Amino acid sequence: MKSEIFNMYVERVMKKFRLTREELFSKEKTSDVVLPRQVLFYLCKNRPMKLIEIKRLLSKEGFDVEHTTILHGIKVIEKLIVEDKDYSSLIKQLNQ
Repeated sequence: MKSEIFNMYVERVMKKFRLTREELFSKEKTSDVVLPRQVLFYLCKNRPMKLIEIKRLLSKEGFDVEHTTILHGIKVIEKLIVEDKDYSSLIKQLNQ
């Protein structure tokens, strides 16, 4: 079930940010790829999914990261939501 939710969020993030699955799960560190990835982390965590589940699902996609990377991404999005109403709207939109 968690993988279905994860994949639903992956599809929504890919569509919203106009990325391919390969781009989303690449090791690319530019903001146009990192930010959508962090949004994915945030959406999953607030579903709620445990970090170990998120990490496992990312690994299945060939994207192996540490828990700290996921936590950092979640914190980045939490901060953006507070500071910028557009991010709050974005998250609401992706959750529909």
